Amino acid sequence: MIQVSKKMTYALAAIVFMAAALLLSISSLVPYNTYVSTSNDEAAKAGIAVPIIMYHSVVKAGEATLGDYVTTTEALSKDIAYIIGNGYTPVFFSDLEKYANDLDYSLPAKPIIICFDDGYYNTYTYVYSIFKDQGIKFVVAVVGSYVEKAQERQSTVYSYCTWEQIAEMHESGIVELLNHSDNMHRIGTRRGILPRQGESVLAYEEALRQDLMKNQSCLEELGATSMTFVYPYGLYNKTTEAAIKKLGFTSSTTCEEGINYILKGAELFKLKRFNRPHGPSAETFFSNIII
Repeated sequence: MIQVSKKMTYALAAIVFMAAALLLSISSLVPYNTYVSTSNDEAAKAGIAVPIIMYHSVVKAGEATLGDYVTTTEALSKDIAYIIGNGYTPVFFSDLEKYANDLDYSLPAKPIIICFDDGYYNTYTYVYSIFKDQGIKFVVAVVGSYVEKAQERQSTVYSYCTWEQIAEMHESGIVELLNHSDNMHRIGTRRGILPRQGESVLAYEEALRQDLMKNQSCLEELGATSMTFVYPYGLYNKTTEAAIKKLGFTSSTTCEEGINYILKGAELFKLKRFNRPHGPSAETFFSNIII
């Protein structure tokens, strides 16, 4: 049997103590109130749960091929009925920011965000009508260059809203407008807003400033005040996060799926969203997302 001397015992105890102290000092550098995403840690779920549902194109049955990013007005109406029927209240991203930054501000008991990406013309013709009839809030992530290319003769299948149509939705009070880039919703030499290979930090930040702030200025001219940025294709990294924060954005969304748990004093970057494909019933799709 190996004999352990008292000196060795004390030495081992000292090492264990120093390791524990080091871990404690490192953990103290992480603020307790940072934004918390989906986690199995029950302590991480102390915040209020906020699912975000992401839609794209919404057409009438038979108008277009349906799939991951195209669903029908009938399916959307059933989704809304399911959400409201289960006690959820649609809110804006600005509501999350008020909750995080104002100790006295409260969210509804079961908040949810319903977001429509890209600014399709059918968001104006179909979605807006459905939500307006019921007075329900929803969010539109606008791509500025898509708006500029809106056809004079629009189609609910393939074209985008005009600035006038976007303004009308915003002025209704039930629509929040978000920045989805001006001309970076594309995959080419740059993937979304990611830096190009070999691009300097200064050149990258300037490219982002010119693109994102051009779209932000257009939105602000309509009276929009949100500083939430919606990553094209959900693509981001540490460099993009630092750059958009420098531009004044106070929250961001990805295409990663999961429930968001929002705490008082939280940062609201890299919020997760569930893409809503066509096919599964409302009960099937939402059963794993909302209670």
